Amino acid sequence: MRPPILPPPRWGTVRERALLGLGLLVAGAASIAGAVEWMLWMLYLGSALHAAGWAILPGAGWRRVLAAAVSTPAIWLLISGNPRFLVVLVVPVACWLLVRHRHPLAWLALPIPLAAALAVGETIPGSGGRYPVALALVAASAVAGAWIAALIDARVRSRRSPRPGPSLAP
Repeated sequence: MRPPILPPPRWGTVRERALLGLGLLVAGAASIAGAVEWMLWMLYLGSALHAAGWAILPGAGWRRVLAAAVSTPAIWLLISGNPRFLVVLVVPVACWLLVRHRHPLAWLALPIPLAAALAVGETIPGSGGRYPVALALVAASAVAGAWIAALIDARVRSRRSPRPGPSLAP
């Protein structure tokens, strides 16, 4: 069941497009993060996949364009391999909330991935091959933040929906 705010998709269902878009976003980010100087094609492929993921997600067109324009360059910072730069994963989460038309109160979930990224950046050293572990921890906190934002959004919207009152008909 789609939220009433999202327009009906022209192809597929909202769920199908959300899952496909999310898969392309993650695949694109993983490809960008794995790019190295002798395999720049991974950067280009990842950028294309990431932008395609934003294009496929259901939502207003301007929101998807803005998300692709902001999120893709932010994800490029993952190339560094330094856990201190994992704080940029907050940007795609914020873009996700924008594209998915989440209620402004749902944005209160953004400190979850931000705090996790800051904590991981300070505790896990930048060398020693621990970057994949750091990336997994921050990505899990980003997913948790997005889910909590969805729960907040659902709660706020359910309280604001008109409830049927007593009928005056005999």
